[in-house]
Amino acid sequence: MKSICAILLTLIFAPAWSAHPVAAAEGDWIEVESPHFVVVSDATESQARSVAIQFERVRAVFKKAFPRMRIYPDLPIIILAAKDKSSFEQLEPAAWLGQGQLNRVGMLLRSPDKNYVLLRLDAPGQNPYHVIYHEYAHLILEDNFRSIPLWLNEGLAEFYGHSTLDGKTVRLGLPSEKNLKLLQTVRLLPLKTFFTINESSPYYNEADKGTIFYAQSWALTDFLMFQNLRSGRGPIDRYLALIAQGSDPVNAATQTFGDLDQLQVALELFVHGLQFHYYRLKVSPSVNESDLHAHGLLPAESDALRGDFLARVSRIHEAESLLQSALKQAPEMASAHESMGLLELHEGHPEKAQAWFAKAASLSSQSYLARFYLALALMKNSPRAAQFQEITNDLNDMIQFNPTFAPAYAALATLYANQLRDAQKAQTLAAKASQLDPHNVHYLFLESEILLKMGNTGEALHVAERAVNEAQSPQDKSLAYVFLGSVQEKAHGLRK
Repeated sequence: MKSICAILLTLIFAPAWSAHPVAAAEGDWIEVESPHFVVVSDATESQARSVAIQFERVRAVFKKAFPRMRIYPDLPIIILAAKDKSSFEQLEPAAWLGQGQLNRVGMLLRSPDKNYVLLRLDAPGQNPYHVIYHEYAHLILEDNFRSIPLWLNEGLAEFYGHSTLDGKTVRLGLPSEKNLKLLQTVRLLPLKTFFTINESSPYYNEADKGTIFYAQSWALTDFLMFQNLRSGRGPIDRYLALIAQGSDPVNAATQTFGDLDQLQVALELFVHGLQFHYYRLKVSPSVNESDLHAHGLLPAESDALRGDFLARVSRIHEAESLLQSALKQAPEMASAHESMGLLELHEGHPEKAQAWFAKAASLSSQSYLARFYLALALMKNSPRAAQFQEITNDLNDMIQFNPTFAPAYAALATLYANQLRDAQKAQTLAAKASQLDPHNVHYLFLESEILLKMGNTGEALHVAERAVNEAQSPQDKSLAYVFLGSVQEKAHGLRK
């Protein structure tokens, strides 16, 4: 089995402001900062400001609609607002470039050190801000619900994506004409199949199937949301609670929504119905123009930022070209060195990555991700006792910077366990990693191994059994069964 350090290495892949309006020349990039967002765009300053204001407004909607939800993500939110289709295509992920892929107009990218949103500003459709509301909904949902099923994640994002903001009035849950027209002309996906669709399914990625999945996700969510809103705590809340407790999506749906065949019939009637409802919500303006600050980015800055994003979406050659351009213009730019380290990691060159991370860390103490990877590299090479405090500090700083980053907890747990220091703390840290990323069986393996070292065989077996239940892929399921057998054998040996 791989060491935890090797596993963690494979798990990953924001100035002085001008008070005057900035006119962007062709090919230039502008940065607009609002209280909670940073918009970077090759469009006009006016367009970039509009994006920032819209994100602030939709944030206010979520804050009003979900007072108990956390609407303050821990990490910076950087919005790449591409002015047109051509500009968008230069940044979209490598996986979207093949033939037959959906024609997407926005995405959310969660990373250990920042959140990216990519938007196409000339996206077609009746609501020009649909993609903004949709992607921000994803950000909030994924920040609050770690195990939200794909259909509900997309369905809720579409539900809020089709909202409109007019002055202080927000209209939630407006019908999607595009989705309705499609669903009224095709056969709906069987719900028992629909609830099991994940990111690797052709129903999510292929153009002819993916559009049906998106549309049906919207329709079912819209149908259920009004039951949810009328009752205060309706079926969607109960469904999410069951998912959080480890229930699979089909069983959770049956327990919450009732007989799935009857639900299928009700959904068909809803799609072909003539009346749809929406809700009005009063929201006060959240920002003024005076709250926004804009400046033109230097070419090195825009190259570095775009290169960093491309490195994280597997556009390796384009990323390297932009990052090398940035470093040629600004050799001491810490962020570009860090991004080059990520790129080398992606390419399977850990030694080269380590050199880039070391340079980034020497240039900026705020390069938390670089310091995290350097700590992993030291751990992999059997660190001396004298290095223990240095590694501990780097991992703790990463946790403080991003308290939801599971690999940092797992790495710290491994460090304590391998150094034979405070086994109880090691177990607590491993359990925290599992809590943050419940379907990552390697964190459960780590916790079980630590419990065995502590002599707690019963709890070690329980955690190993959880790994079998939590495993999502056939490969992980197989690894979990092998691991469980190993723990059972070790537990039997300890009892003798």
